[in-house]
Amino acid sequence: MKNKSLFELGRVLCVIGGVIMVVLGILGFLGHSFMMFMHWGAFGGWGMWGIVTLICGIIVLIGSGRLTELAWAIVVIIVGLVGGGVGGVLAFLGGIIALIATYI
Repeated sequence: MKNKSLFELGRVLCVIGGVIMVVLGILGFLGHSFMMFMHWGAFGGWGMWGIVTLICGIIVLIGSGRLTELAWAIVVIIVGLVGGGVGGVLAFLGGIIALIATYI
């Protein structure tokens, strides 16, 4: 590895972003589940966005240890975009940094 420090920076950003995505996914799902009992019109979503964010956060946490591989860097970038929010942005930036470090 030529740029170990860049890979470490990307990994740290992905870990922080993944943890944020997992926490916000759990909170979003639980918050929507509690609101579902108060409002009958809330059955359409079933907390789906919270589940998507939670799954994306888990994928980012798994991929953060393998950012030296090109495929995982691309997966983390895409999952960061899909997950959204602050955690998604951090995962996206971590994936971009790892991708740049691969080719420098």
